[in-house]
Amino acid sequence: MAYSPKPAGPRSIRELFHYLWRELTEIGIEIGEGGGGSSDHDDLTNVTSDQHHPQLHDLDSHTDVTAPTPSDTEVLTWDSGQWINAPSAGGLTRPGVREISTATYTVTASDETFLLLFTNAAGCVVTGPVSTSENLPVGFICHLHQEAAGEVEFVVEAGAATRTAIGLKTRVQYSSMSIIVQATDIYKIIGDVTP
Repeated sequence: MAYSPKPAGPRSIRELFHYLWRELTEIGIEIGEGGGGSSDHDDLTNVTSDQHHPQLHDLDSHTDVTAPTPSDTEVLTWDSGQWINAPSAGGLTRPGVREISTATYTVTASDETFLLLFTNAAGCVVTGPVSTSENLPVGFICHLHQEAAGEVEFVVEAGAATRTAIGLKTRVQYSSMSIIVQATDIYKIIGDVTP
């Protein structure tokens, strides 16, 4: 079978699946045509991995490449012609829980995905910073939970804005709201809130 150049690597899981399916189909055809059907190949002993093509290849040089194994907080991602380990984009890591007992609190980048339990009986005013004082990335999310009797109110520093359908305060004890950075200095508020 003649070698023909192949397109650059897959850009999605679907493309990877189709690519691997085509490769395995080609291997099956080659084996059926006598392209590797020796007794070694028939019983799968003394067979090199290149005879089966289970590994990934650099499609320009046809050299083997390895795909690094991602850790628990990473996902394997195709980027700029190579496989890389990238931080997961949420949903794959367990959020933390942090208790806040002060009457005021300013959100920081370390609060991302956290459930913040506010336990001050008199309540707490939580401030969303502007990007010049604490640059929270677009897509940042954290959850504010009123654990005590005092309400939790969300405010923003001058220069930032909020988007909410109802309000910026928790409604009753055990109410929660989530704050999401929708764009630079724009906070989306969702949850059990009141004006």
